[in-house]
Amino acid sequence: MAEPVIFDTDIGTDIDDAYALALLLNCPELELLGVTIGHGPTRDRAKIALKMLHLAGRNEVRVAAGSESEAAVNQAAWAESFDLLDVISQPAGEFIVETIAERPGEITVIAVGPFTNLADAIRLDAEIMHKAKRVIIMGGCMGLPEGATPQPYPEYNAKTDAVATKMFLGSSESITLVPLDVTRSVPLPDHNRRLLAQADDPLCAALTELYEYWPGETPLLHDPLAVAMAVSPRFCGTQQMRVSVGDDGSTISDDSGTPMSVCATVEVDAFLNFFMSRLLTG
Repeated sequence: MAEPVIFDTDIGTDIDDAYALALLLNCPELELLGVTIGHGPTRDRAKIALKMLHLAGRNEVRVAAGSESEAAVNQAAWAESFDLLDVISQPAGEFIVETIAERPGEITVIAVGPFTNLADAIRLDAEIMHKAKRVIIMGGCMGLPEGATPQPYPEYNAKTDAVATKMFLGSSESITLVPLDVTRSVPLPDHNRRLLAQADDPLCAALTELYEYWPGETPLLHDPLAVAMAVSPRFCGTQQMRVSVGDDGSTISDDSGTPMSVCATVEVDAFLNFFMSRLLTG
């Protein structure tokens, strides 16, 4: 039986959120119940997710927008005229609380953007993350000696709303943290991106079009790795650590922190093979 999932994202700025949503839609092990959109002009971001869902034939998946703020969304033009689907009226935080509460102990939360929506949910129900089956986060930078970022620094998702990060990372002991220490080791090689561009698949075509709006060159598959860890733990070696959050959003290993499972190593070839095979074969 597929595992029910809520996917929380700030799709539309870095390209890896779109790759992660496409991967999630091609994982029969996961049942996508809803997408919650956070950070910046959330309705512009939501249009991207809605258009991707429509192209995948998944119009039934609900999309909830969080609070609006200022932020760049370089891929917004790709979906600005899309009007076949719309966000639900319920705010993202309320949607998270209601959906998890209806199925306590069953739902996995995959969070790959700043954690504002999750903090909003916790403000509504302080125990809501304890009611989730598990929580998988792309975020943080631990400065692990063997990682791709041996010098720790405040990672984007964690520092963008550091208050939310503190609240969220302290809310559950069922967290798997997928930090920059491992995700910076998984770029999408050019030849793999060309294979996706040549594929006869609407989601692969969408990713190719979105790539043209993105100002970068080589995508790093930060967020897809978090999705892959929801499918199987085989892609990363983990360590049990206690993690605290500094005022600047830095993630720190110390004895007073929240215990969680931290991805410390990554099986790059296994992950890339999984990622490509799922997107190319559907």
